[in-house]
Amino acid sequence: MPDEYRGICVQYYAERMFNQLPPTCTLARIGYENQPTRISAGFERSFDEAALRILSQKKSSWAYEREWRVLGPLGRVNMTGLDPVVRGVYLGARIPPAHTQHILNAFAGSDVDVWSMTIDGYDHDWKRIPDAKWRTPKSAKKRVAKKKAPKKAKKRK
Repeated sequence: MPDEYRGICVQYYAERMFNQLPPTCTLARIGYENQPTRISAGFERSFDEAALRILSQKKSSWAYEREWRVLGPLGRVNMTGLDPVVRGVYLGARIPPAHTQHILNAFAGSDVDVWSMTIDGYDHDWKRIPDAKWRTPKSAKKRVAKKKAPKKAKKRK
């Protein structure tokens, strides 16, 4: 297995995201084939078009994902609008706990649903992580627990 269920999947509000993409980005629907993408000699003049063809194809065994990709320049890409575009995050069953906590902290206080995968033989199941479990970062809980009770005023004699 290539990633052994250690990754994530991000669910977007498709229309919001599409409307807020900068012109330097392209939204590409993934095609699924068992043969590598063929690039002819004519593509050597159009590197971007060749890259788009290569990066928008995966093996047929991944077709259940029905994936779309946002392709753009390297580095941070700023959306052009203010509407939130992330709808949910799906965590692989074997994602490292530190990564899980980082993701939960990043979306604390938002309306983003976070889902956790479980595997039972060949079956996969998704359970929503309850808000109370993660909407308050663990670091905040530690700070509250470490607070000392206020000192009592000394009585004068």
